Amino acid sequence: MPFYQPNQTKPPTKEDLNEKSKQIEQSVSAAETLKGDNNFLNYIIRKEQVLFCGIYSQIFACHNHQEPDSTLICRMFQVNAGIDPVNDLYLKILRFIGRKCPNIIGTFDIFYDQTRRIYLFQELANRGNCLEYLKAGTFVEPTQAIRWAYSIWNAMDFLGNCGVSHRSIRPKHIMLKTNPLSGTLIAKLGSFRDAIIYWNRETESVVNVKKFPWCEIKFANFQAPESFTKIEDTNDAKETFDPIMADVWSFGATFFYIISRQYPFDLYKSNDIATIEQEIKNRINTTTALNDDAKRWFVDLLNVDPNKRTKFDDIIQDTWFRSQIN
Repeated sequence: MPFYQPNQTKPPTKEDLNEKSKQIEQSVSAAETLKGDNNFLNYIIRKEQVLFCGIYSQIFACHNHQEPDSTLICRMFQVNAGIDPVNDLYLKILRFIGRKCPNIIGTFDIFYDQTRRIYLFQELANRGNCLEYLKAGTFVEPTQAIRWAYSIWNAMDFLGNCGVSHRSIRPKHIMLKTNPLSGTLIAKLGSFRDAIIYWNRETESVVNVKKFPWCEIKFANFQAPESFTKIEDTNDAKETFDPIMADVWSFGATFFYIISRQYPFDLYKSNDIATIEQEIKNRINTTTALNDDAKRWFVDLLNVDPNKRTKFDDIIQDTWFRSQIN
């Protein structure tokens, strides 16, 4: 059980979460490039090998002499990205995770220079992200998708034990790479730009998150239906949601999309929660890519009521799910 629940017998305890969330919050986001006690000079950034170029950042191939067996990238965030190299939570979480979890894209180092430009060194996902993989026309067998789902569940398990909720689980953030030993594709969780610390040390309880405007539900952002409110002025709205249960819905929606190539409900006809609930059930039950046991698993995962949704620990206890990963 990675996420805290009252009266649970397994970790994490309140004490565990207090300590880990404190470590993250009180850490520094990045190290200075000019300090002599760091690893920055061991990295060779191959600026002629541009893997991505955007408004706020670029990604380059790179190499580290001390990591000869690792294929790396350097993501260089420009100053206009607005990332604070000392206090940014996104970078703090990445540094804390580092390479501790094999199911999460590994972060080797994070630095910033005198101009406050950020250098993020991570492992390369040589097959890109899952959304790109699907857009290339590749069909993913349900068994393969569920094995990937198990990897992402383990990533979420690790995060939950650290007091972190990902908050942006979607196909674009499922990274694929080739296993060097077997040649099979493995999935890892990436992109922590929206991640939060779900634990409040002062109240020793899960932090509830303010809901988004209902108009944002019109986008395929894989957020749980309860994440949205129809109250027009969200600055005054007091409606909140549980980020842990919302991540469970996003997990289910992501893998339903990977298998069926469908979003769980019609984004342009989503007038209310009742409409969404019926649409989810219809789409799951009419897809030909799933058998009856798989459909039941997805219906429970994508329940619009978070109190009736499958609990995180129960996801992998399902008989059908276990039959797919064994």
